[in-house]
Amino acid sequence: ELAPDCRTDRAVGHILLRLATLGRHCRQLEIFTRCERTRARGRTWRGLQSALREELAAYRRSLAVLENRVLSSRVSLHQLLAWAHHPSQRLATLVLVVRHLESQPGNPSLVSSLSTLSQHGDPALQPVLQRLKEAVSRPVMRSLLRWLLEGVLDDPDNEYFIARGKATHNWRDVYCLRESMIPYDLDHLLVQKIVRVGKSINFLRKECNDTVWLQLVEVVQQEHMPKTDFTLGDMFSISSLVDALDS
Repeated sequence: ELAPDCRTDRAVGHILLRLATLGRHCRQLEIFTRCERTRARGRTWRGLQSALREELAAYRRSLAVLENRVLSSRVSLHQLLAWAHHPSQRLATLVLVVRHLESQPGNPSLVSSLSTLSQHGDPALQPVLQRLKEAVSRPVMRSLLRWLLEGVLDDPDNEYFIARGKATHNWRDVYCLRESMIPYDLDHLLVQKIVRVGKSINFLRKECNDTVWLQLVEVVQQEHMPKTDFTLGDMFSISSLVDALDS
């Protein structure tokens, strides 16, 4: 609310409060991006923090443009309010997303949570949610590529949908699925293929000491993987890679 000594009429006061909301949302997001406890939760959370820092940087750049305009010409409060409409919606959405993700118990799949959130709301905000989703999916996709190409489970923060099982000798049961962490964008058949390919390569590498698979994987990688920075938006390339390795 306005300070007690702020003397202005009700309409102007209402506009000032709405503009001040931008600063409050900015501050809330900044606190989240700097939170060490959140950073320690895992690579997907750090990806989320990084994406939010980029969103805040974009907002500040637009704010700098507005500041130059204000300094060079007269701008009314109503004009400022009109300018603030979309940035206010975007920042408010980001704050709600952060609150929703932080309120989930345990170690939720951020990729799946953001997939669900991106299916609802204002279409104008979909690009923002999509950017967040791509940012948190990159660590998962890096784990996926190591699993597919090397048979290595690279998941220090328990964020991947494949985990080490209780078995130690039967290679078929050494690894298992973590159903709650499977991204909604991956269908069940594709997930089963991913598990099978990684297990097979792991077995060839560890139990058979087979190096021929390395040459085959390199060939498949060159043909079906034109880049290494995958997100869930690259589903066609991912499916093509999995099918080639599974054949």
